[in-house]
Amino acid sequence: MGVQENPELFDFETTEAVAEFGDSQHPNLQIIAEYNAEVYNDLFVADGVVDEVGGREAYDRQREKVESFLRLDLLDRDAYQDIVPRAGSAELFVTRAESVYLVRAFRNGDGLFVSTRRNGLVDDMIDVVCGLVDGGE
Repeated sequence: MGVQENPELFDFETTEAVAEFGDSQHPNLQIIAEYNAEVYNDLFVADGVVDEVGGREAYDRQREKVESFLRLDLLDRDAYQDIVPRAGSAELFVTRAESVYLVRAFRNGDGLFVSTRRNGLVDDMIDVVCGLVDGGE
C-alpha cells in the first residue's frame, strides 16, 4: 500500500474504510483523501496509482490539480441554493468517468474524496462514503 494514514478531519479508521470498499482480491479503491480550505491529506493511495500516473513527481503534480478542483467544489457547494429553490447546500457530488467513479462528500467545512475503479455499483460506494462522513458527527 503506497499511503495509509488515519484522518484528522473525520472519525474513522482508514484500514476499516478500505475494507468497506471490497476485498483485496478485487481491489476497486484507488484513493481516499480528506480536505478543507487549509489542508489536503491522502489517507489511502492504492498500490500502483502513483506508477499509473508516471511516478511520484507526476502524482504530486496531478494531486495539486485535484486539490485545487476539490477546494473549488467545497467552497461553491452553496451555489445550488441559488439555482434550485430550497435545494440547500450540496452534500455529495459523483462523477462517472470512463474508468473511475469520483465521489466528493461534505460535512460542514470538510470534504472527503474517494476514487474507485468502475468495477462495482456506484450506490454501494455512495453508501460507504456517506457512512464515513456521517460517522464523524
